[in-house]
Amino acid sequence: MNNPYESPANSAPVPQVDPDSEYAACNKCQSVNAQLMKYTLWGGMIGPKMFTHVKCQTCGAKYNGKTGKSNLGSIILYQVISVPIVVILVLLVLWVLR
Repeated sequence: MNNPYESPANSAPVPQVDPDSEYAACNKCQSVNAQLMKYTLWGGMIGPKMFTHVKCQTCGAKYNGKTGKSNLGSIILYQVISVPIVVILVLLVLWVLR
């Protein structure tokens, strides 16, 4: 409920709730207009689907579509695990082909 005596500068934005939206509201602008990303540089085609990485169509922010929070921790963990695995696989292939 909005307080009519509260300064507009002090009031927090009220998140928009759309029961038809399949993604959480944007953590920046509170819009529910988001689209699942198909490809990212950090995760290719798999990473965005694993973490429901969406892009807000209103402000351009990218976040977790299930929670509405940042995916930064998940992205770092994904890279810490996947990059060494890829390096090891490439080294194994090079070792077998020599």
